[in-house]
Amino acid sequence: MAENIAMPVGIIIDCSVIFAATIVGSLMKGKYQKGKFQFLINFSGLSAICIGIISLIKQENISVVLFSLGLGLIVGEKFQIYEIIKKIARQIFFLLHLEKETLSEEYVSLYLLVLMIFCASGTNIFGAITEGLNGDATILIAKSVMDIFGAFTFATVLGFPMLLIIIPQVIILGALFFLSTFMAPHITATAIENFISVGGIITLVIGLDILHFKSVNAINLLPALIIVFFVDSIARMFLL
Repeated sequence: MAENIAMPVGIIIDCSVIFAATIVGSLMKGKYQKGKFQFLINFSGLSAICIGIISLIKQENISVVLFSLGLGLIVGEKFQIYEIIKKIARQIFFLLHLEKETLSEEYVSLYLLVLMIFCASGTNIFGAITEGLNGDATILIAKSVMDIFGAFTFATVLGFPMLLIIIPQVIILGALFFLSTFMAPHITATAIENFISVGGIITLVIGLDILHFKSVNAINLLPALIIVFFVDSIARMFLL
């Protein structure tokens, strides 16, 4: 089994691109008037919406996807996952002596939004799983091209603290990459497609949030990524 496990080339490239673009963008923070790169932020929002729609098309059972999202949102709102993650982020900022950043609610909200873009978007999820299953890094390499602009633009606002986002990105995408190989025999192709569709809808919500459209909090939808597997299994039991 170990011989079949390849290096996560796509993940390494995507994370490296984000690292480099974040460095460049952070060096330019404060050198331009606020909103100078707003058009690129808007482009990131539109891209997220397009990616979300494309990922949603992959769904095999829209009822499973929507039911999973509904349950996920209930769990997310009940336990206030967004608030928990926000508190964790503030604590990390405090430990790293970045207290001034935590004073701005707008800064923290944007930071968490960018965290979602790079760690839990439909394309990242699909790309990591695909590369883990068959070694095809094409999806993540293609996304890295878009991430050059996104990371640079957001870094001109967020600065060097944005580099911290790469840590959970490596952990999450790396886990999906390695676990996909071991989970493949136990999970149906339909379940994976529905999982990707849930991730796509979350990406769509992120895009709407970037463009300042009223929407639910994308972070509170995260439980749906786990719930969808259970809902898919139950649905197949009744369909057989």
